Amino acid sequence: MVLVHPNKELVGFLKSIPFFSEFTDEELNQIAPFMSSSECEEGAVVCREGEPGGSVFFLQVGSIEVHKTNSLTGKVIAVALFSIGTVLGEVSFSDMGARSATLIAGSPCHIVSFDEKDLAIIANESPLVAVKFWKAIARQLSARYRESSDLFVSLF
Repeated sequence: MVLVHPNKELVGFLKSIPFFSEFTDEELNQIAPFMSSSECEEGAVVCREGEPGGSVFFLQVGSIEVHKTNSLTGKVIAVALFSIGTVLGEVSFSDMGARSATLIAGSPCHIVSFDEKDLAIIANESPLVAVKFWKAIARQLSARYRESSDLFVSLF
């Protein structure tokens, strides 16, 4: 179910998450009209591992479980649980590859999404906003890499 957010409410949410910490209100007001919003019931699949990507998600309400398939056994494993303010889908957004995990609503949730094709439109009008967005994606990927690296090392 796609909903339309009043820009003021959406911009307030975006300002509250670290991903958008370097954006001005004016820049967030440029991005907000391109975002879509959806509500999911507990247990609903947001996206499936292996499906085409191209959008990034911002969790506004609720929780999201991340499930990953073990490539050796085929077993699906719950690997993380994320809450409000979390950015998800950044890997397939950045490389336009397939989704690297399945996202399932751990509780009723409200998700704001942004498509890569819309970033291209914004880039034509305001290249600085697009650069800031890609920089935020890079920071997000770096943070996830560091978390994964630390977790991997702790296994030994």
